[in-house]
Amino acid sequence: MQINTGKAKDRFSELINLLVSHQEEEIIIANRGEPVVKMVLYDMPPVRQAGLAKGRFTVPDDLDASNDEIAEMFGV
Repeated sequence: MQINTGKAKDRFSELINLLVSHQEEEIIIANRGEPVVKMVLYDMPPVRQAGLAKGRFTVPDDLDASNDEIAEMFGV
């Protein structure tokens, strides 16, 4: 969808609702017929939550047993 700046100003809330409701993927705002702005729905990054995997796996007691060997392999 393309709309000129004057109409976009008057219908701004409606344009946002079109994006939120997924009726439009993007809205191009034009100045005198020339596209200048593309409106798209903001893609929110997922919220990370500490402890989300708690209880799903167990950490072996000897997890760090090979640290020195691995460091040597990398020349550290």
